[in-house]
Amino acid sequence: VLSLLGAMLGYVIIAAETPFEAARQGVFPKSFARTNKNGAPIVTVLISAGITQLFLIVSVFSSSTYQFFYACAVSTILIPYVCSAAYYMKIAWKREHLTPEQVKKARVFGTVGFVYTVFLVWAAGLVGIMITTILFAPGIIVYAMGQRERGEKMLPNMADKAIAAVIVVLMAVSIALMATGTIQVL
Repeated sequence: VLSLLGAMLGYVIIAAETPFEAARQGVFPKSFARTNKNGAPIVTVLISAGITQLFLIVSVFSSSTYQFFYACAVSTILIPYVCSAAYYMKIAWKREHLTPEQVKKARVFGTVGFVYTVFLVWAAGLVGIMITTILFAPGIIVYAMGQRERGEKMLPNMADKAIAAVIVVLMAVSIALMATGTIQVL
C-alpha cells in the first residue's frame, strides 16, 4: 500500500509539474503557471486529476481495461520516438553539432533508430495511429492558446500547418470510424 501511494504521489507530481514548468517558461498558456497560496500548481493538478478521472471512468466501461491503456501509452510514445530518431538522423547526415569522430556512429545509430521506430509505428497498426491522433489533437488547442497569449503567430510555417491539419483530420476520421464500429479499440 505504501509503495502504491508513493508511486501515485510521484505520478501526480510529475503530471502536474511538467505543464506547470512549461507554462513558467512560456511554452504553455499562462493559466497553467497559476499556483495556490502554498505554491502548488493548482491548475495543472486539477487538469491532470480530471484527465485521470476520465480515464478511470473509461476503464469501467472497457472490457479489456489494461490492454486499452497499454495501447494508449504505447501509441502516444511512438510518434515522439520517430520524430526524435528522425532529428538525430538529420543532424548526423548534415554533420550538425557533431565532431568528425562522432559522425559515422551517429549516422548508423540515427538511421537504424529511425527505421526501427518507423517499423514500430507500422507494427502498432491503424488502431494505434488512430488512438494517437485522438490524444494529440487537443494539444494543438493548448499550443494555440499559448501562442495567442504570447502574441505569436500560430503554426508559422506551412509544414506545421500541414501536420496539424493531418492530425485533426485523422482524429475526426478516427472518431467516426470508432463511433460506427468500423474499428474497435481492443
